[in-house]
Amino acid sequence: MAAAMCASMTGIDRALAVDGSKMIECRMQIPDQVRIGSPVPLTFELVSRSRHSLRILTWNTPLEGWFGRYLRVTADGTEIPYRGPQVKRGAADPGDYVILRPGKRLRAVVDLTQVYALSAPGRYQVAFDGRLHDVTQNQPGAERTPQQLSCPDVAVTVRPDSRRAAGR
Repeated sequence: MAAAMCASMTGIDRALAVDGSKMIECRMQIPDQVRIGSPVPLTFELVSRSRHSLRILTWNTPLEGWFGRYLRVTADGTEIPYRGPQVKRGAADPGDYVILRPGKRLRAVVDLTQVYALSAPGRYQVAFDGRLHDVTQNQPGAERTPQQLSCPDVAVTVRPDSRRAAGR
């Protein structure tokens, strides 16, 4: 079955399936520290290292917002539960894809406090715990070429609001 599936892939799709990590670089950024109750913006960026335009299915990535768990957030080794929507999906349509052109980047910013309770002071570790569900050079079809995505972890320190503590 795997041989038949590979035989139907284009050369670029085959390269992505074998070593996609060299085609797309993932970056995440987050403020070093924030006050309790403040937004915690996470910037997620994909950078193309390919010579070809790539169509990327945005599902379960910050590129589509909060429609499923794709991050692992921990504090002192304890996972903080995801409290956002979980969407059950049918077939993808062309509007579910974005195009990443050679040498270009795609960027999205999501607020972690919308779906994670970062309500206690402390250091929170954030890791991308997902994958790209389809990456292809061609028009998307029924067969998908998933790609693991390695993003460096980031961390934010949530500090007490000194104005509240002082009674202001």
